[in-house]
Amino acid sequence: MSHSNTSFDYPPNTSGQNSRNSKLTDEQAREIYMSDESHQALSDKYGVSTGVISGIRRRATWLKATEGLKRANRGKPKSEWT
Repeated sequence: MSHSNTSFDYPPNTSGQNSRNSKLTDEQAREIYMSDESHQALSDKYGVSTGVISGIRRRATWLKATEGLKRANRGKPKSEWT
């Protein structure tokens, strides 16, 4: 059995919304990062797993899309939010 070399036209090193497997846009990743909604609510809204939501919020994924953003009220009780 012989195998031929197959070439694909996928751009190298694609990430974020440019990845062929992406279900989200950069803007949606920013919305998720900044949102106060629960992981489950965001998962249902965007059609991705809660693990994807968690990765975005922990900045383990979608780093370029969330670069420079800061969730101002993280770690504070809701009563102290500005």
